[in-house]
Amino acid sequence: MVTRSSKPLLVFAAAFLLPTIVIAQKANTVFLNGTIYTMDATRPAAEAMAISGQQISFVGSDDGVQSLIREGTTVIDLQGKMVLPGFVSGHEHLVASG
Repeated sequence: MVTRSSKPLLVFAAAFLLPTIVIAQKANTVFLNGTIYTMDATRPAAEAMAISGQQISFVGSDDGVQSLIREGTTVIDLQGKMVLPGFVSGHEHLVASG
């Protein structure tokens, strides 16, 4: 039950929490229709990935990522190609990099 004294606290909390929830649901960039290698033994690959800000915010199916696409989201169709998230290299050959 909400009392009179707790209502201002709830309004205050909602004013600060709701904008962060809305922001978290929009992706800046979405990669789909590819193979995303997760390096997670329980789920080694996925079809799609979303980036919010500078963090990976979603890894999953093409259908699952659709709800994160909004006006202004860059959508990249991987056309079956692979992505290795977090792999940063100017130029290296995977076989020779050890």
